[in-house]
Amino acid sequence: METKKRLLKSIQHELELNVNIAFQEKTIISKAQKFTGLKTKGYKTLLKSIQKIKNKEIKDFETKKAKSFNMSRTEYLNLYEKSKNILRDFSTGYSMGEMKHIFLNDKRFCTLDATKEYAKSYKYKANHGHLSLKLTKKDLRSIEKIETVWTVRLEKGKAKWIEESGRKQFHEMKFVKGYCVGNSHAETKTEALRLESCKRKNAKKAYTDKEFIGLEQIKELGACNAGINSFCQKHNLKKDHGYQLGYLKSLGTDGANYFNKLSK
Repeated sequence: METKKRLLKSIQHELELNVNIAFQEKTIISKAQKFTGLKTKGYKTLLKSIQKIKNKEIKDFETKKAKSFNMSRTEYLNLYEKSKNILRDFSTGYSMGEMKHIFLNDKRFCTLDATKEYAKSYKYKANHGHLSLKLTKKDLRSIEKIETVWTVRLEKGKAKWIEESGRKQFHEMKFVKGYCVGNSHAETKTEALRLESCKRKNAKKAYTDKEFIGLEQIKELGACNAGINSFCQKHNLKKDHGYQLGYLKSLGTDGANYFNKLSK
């Protein structure tokens, strides 16, 4: 009996029927038969047929979208997922979220709805941010995340990477050009080489989790401005302030390599 109930709920869900409405069994089966073109009343058969049709619709849609960008379906799906990962790393800072878009050659490729929904009884007007990033297909194919910084490697050590600044209506995203050696970004190749060399050194002093560290300690270990700016922007930190090492470690894995080297 329980299995039958679950199958009916699954059919109702697949047909996008309002799950809050108590449809009669015969109504659900009738709608399923109409959708599939089958006369059977078998729950499993109907459910499998509905899912097969739905999966084909999704695949056809993805194939059509891929074709509009002159891509294979496989590449489209891979780049779409990559686009979502890029968008997740940026925020205008609005507490109610934002709509985020990536455009390929001025054509909208990916949208991520990060807005929050509120009950109708909510007193205040919902303020949402808007964020757009323009890339070429070549950029999207080659961009990679290097120590929190989304980077496009170019020839002879040159690179360009996405940096963001400001918050809310003053938020800005732009490509910055320079050099990337290993995992180190800098305006000049010499500075990028120096930073990469520093990454191989141990910290001059070890700190407890309760002690404060700042830019000086992180830069001694080869942290580049692009990475520092990205980390501070993501966690809403003030770049020139000191913070307890334990607190910085609690923010996640972004700066783990540096914070672990500084730990006692």
